[in-house]
Amino acid sequence: MIRIESVIDKQGLKAFLAVAPPLYRDVPAWVQPLDLQLRSRLDQGKDPFWRHAERELLLAHDSGGIVGRLLVMHDRLFTESSGERVATFGLFEASPDPGVATALFAAAEMWAKKRGLVGLFGPFFLSIHDEVGLLVEGFDRSPCILMPYGRDYYPGLLEQSGFRPVREFRADAWDIQGQAVPDPGVLRPGIVIRNFDKQRINEEVRRFRFVYNDAFAHNWGFVPMTAAEAESSVGDFLRYADLALPKVAEVRGEPAGFILALPDLNEVLRRCGGKLWPWGLFRLLWGRRSIRDLRVMTLAVRRPFRPLGLPYHLISRLWHDARARGYRMAEFGYIDTENRAMRRLADRLDARTVKRYRLYRKLFQARR
Repeated sequence: MIRIESVIDKQGLKAFLAVAPPLYRDVPAWVQPLDLQLRSRLDQGKDPFWRHAERELLLAHDSGGIVGRLLVMHDRLFTESSGERVATFGLFEASPDPGVATALFAAAEMWAKKRGLVGLFGPFFLSIHDEVGLLVEGFDRSPCILMPYGRDYYPGLLEQSGFRPVREFRADAWDIQGQAVPDPGVLRPGIVIRNFDKQRINEEVRRFRFVYNDAFAHNWGFVPMTAAEAESSVGDFLRYADLALPKVAEVRGEPAGFILALPDLNEVLRRCGGKLWPWGLFRLLWGRRSIRDLRVMTLAVRRPFRPLGLPYHLISRLWHDARARGYRMAEFGYIDTENRAMRRLADRLDARTVKRYRLYRKLFQARR
């Protein structure tokens, strides 16, 4: 018998965070996320995502103890943007027993139905702006920073629970030192590619949000980023960024695009065991000097400026600076497999696909 309970206090949250490590004890590629980061993102009084969303944290018990967990959410902004009255889910972890996943998703379904929702969609942590999808290929490679990882039996558990794949993404590896970028040509008059200006942080956040929302407005699954979410995202990024890498494009002073790349801190975090205290912080501060891989997180160019070749100019400038600073590899994630422009760009860089992720949906059957 599988029993499901909701997390209602600090002890429950502690148990929720402790579910994952035993499940990955024999998986060397897994990198344990920082408990501090997970707690912060799940704090409904702190993270701006919860200003337009509600949630439930679920734990699965059997006779031997806790064997699974699930986060189920209703993001009102997602419903408004997409028109889909579905709950989203994330942070799924479970033992191989199919009954555990079935019980967790049944409880999530009940939670969603009480709110008039008609399906489940995910995984997300927490929104489309964060970690997206379930890993379905590339289990032998450790995840890059802020990319999801999961057991290789998870896709089967979801499908046995009635979910069907609806979208696929990929991550492509790019050899910075061994592969040159195509020459983007000379910048046209009025175009400037510059570094992020930390001294004008408020203006940079405002421009980031404007470009991000405008560039991705017509993309599948787009949800506009709020001002508070943009401020939080940029703040988190700057905490770990190498400021020689992010690039901003302007056309006659108007914000036109940007590219964000972050050192792959998971190279260091894998030795922290999810804790910053007492030795994790030292390992992070000292070890980041030795990081030689990157994650290219976001490439955004507003539509009117794409014919000017800005994506290639931004990539080229990033490549030159990353190469000069000794970085070896970069992972582009995520690339929507239906986004022909991004697939074409990755192909021109001779990047190779190393991981695949899927989003799943389950629609509830209407009562007769």
